[in-house]
Amino acid sequence: MKKTYVIDYCNGIEEVIHNKNISEVKEIADYGASYTQQPIVIYDDTGNEICRRSWYGVGFDQSEAGVNPNKIIGFAEFGYYDIWSDEVEDM
Repeated sequence: MKKTYVIDYCNGIEEVIHNKNISEVKEIADYGASYTQQPIVIYDDTGNEICRRSWYGVGFDQSEAGVNPNKIIGFAEFGYYDIWSDEVEDM
């Protein structure tokens, strides 16, 4: 279903996306991700949280995180965004 979503980068920048499905909105959010040390949260048009990419301020360690490194957004030893909260990781 296509509707309106808000991507909150938790750094004062919000992006309103119209007529896209949630997969497309996640791709847009991933493309807009930057080193903010804050999560990225997607809300629906009524303000309900749909999903988030949590921020971890440590270097990514696959053995501890237990997720595919291709699914995270990393910033070397400075930190990384985990997978989207509504995704199930199947290594």
